Amino acid sequence: MKIEEVTEDKSPAELLSLGDACFVDEDFEASIDAYAAALSVVGDDDKTLQFRCLSHRSAAFYRLRRNNEALEDAREALELLSSSNNSIAALRAGESEMCHKRAGVAAMNMQDFTTAKTYFEQAQQLATLNRGDEKAYKSYLKQCDYNLKPREKPSMPMPSGKDLPSPPTETKPALKKQAVAAKPVAKAPEKPKPVISPPKPSSKAPPSNKKPVTGMPKYQYYQNDKFVKIELLEPNVQESDLEVRFEETHLTVKLTKNAVPYTVISGHLYNEVDVEGCKTIFKGEKVLIKLKKQNLNFEWQELLGKRTFKEPTPSTTAAAAGETKQDDNGVETSPPPPADSSDSSPRVRPYASHKDWDQIEKELTDQEKSEKPEGDEAMNKLFQQIYATADDETRRAMVKSYQTSGGTVLSTNWNEVKEKDYEKERTAPKGMEWKNWEGDKLPQSDD
Repeated sequence: MKIEEVTEDKSPAELLSLGDACFVDEDFEASIDAYAAALSVVGDDDKTLQFRCLSHRSAAFYRLRRNNEALEDAREALELLSSSNNSIAALRAGESEMCHKRAGVAAMNMQDFTTAKTYFEQAQQLATLNRGDEKAYKSYLKQCDYNLKPREKPSMPMPSGKDLPSPPTETKPALKKQAVAAKPVAKAPEKPKPVISPPKPSSKAPPSNKKPVTGMPKYQYYQNDKFVKIELLEPNVQESDLEVRFEETHLTVKLTKNAVPYTVISGHLYNEVDVEGCKTIFKGEKVLIKLKKQNLNFEWQELLGKRTFKEPTPSTTAAAAGETKQDDNGVETSPPPPADSSDSSPRVRPYASHKDWDQIEKELTDQEKSEKPEGDEAMNKLFQQIYATADDETRRAMVKSYQTSGGTVLSTNWNEVKEKDYEKERTAPKGMEWKNWEGDKLPQSDD
């Protein structure tokens, strides 16, 4: 789409909406052209529209990794706010906060952490005033403080006085007491004092107080009828640091973070995917990995599923190929055929539970059969067995006698039941009487 062709026919507000639509469709080049066209035709009095075009174009520049231009547009938009107080009232809640955030993110990507910290602090204050989520800026400020903190060189540990070895004490020879005093005693020559050298420093440098930022990258996933979307929750990921390999039933995601390689995801997927429809989208605060389902409208119970087939072993491969071996006597023997694993292989189930519910149901059924009922339960079970194994006339007799007598008679002789009227001969229990649904008393043998 060429923006120049529709510039004359659309108003600045329509060009702004066109740029936003291109931005949502991730056509960032077209959105930048639409914002530029809107800025070229907007009047100087409409500061609100100028601010929105600059702020939105800053976001588009950031998506294209053009951080310098993103920072310039965000700064120019914020200068409009400081020069015109009337335009602040026309903005929606959160627009000024978002512009400060865009400027801070662009400055942080350019390694200008002092400027980035200033913008993040202003955005946090605006979020507090607008009752927004000011906690979201703590991670940005923490990262800026970490990079602005001066790096201290580790000092070499010096030995203390207690660690130095004490010099050897000189022992003077004992003089024998002699009566002759005129003869002088010759002094022994002094031994040279040993030179004490400090201990050699250890080759291992002391650990620094700052710990490197490490840890396995986190991710989350959700799905709709067509896609399973995985969000890798790592900001400012470069394409050279991420390796994503799509296969029909397998996914591998590797990320290099702080010069440390991590395998974030590696395993067989829950269901097949369309490799050509899968793609990776790099965003500022995360990476979006979209897996297109082959079976549309099929809900995945989990991201990774277990393999339902076994790897071929050398013995089964040899048996399938018809290879033969020789024993110690030189007689050729063929390996045994592979066992049929159709019954032992696990069944594919659409749920995350790994319990064998068929086996559990079978055990419960066997347990019910082994139980011996008592009292009325034993009587009812006996009647159920009789009815299940009876012929049509017996079943007809049981149903008619039980229903017409009000549950007081159960007969299996159809010749007797078909001529008898249990409704006239029925007798209510003591202290009770028969009535219909309208409350009228029905005749019975006692009357």
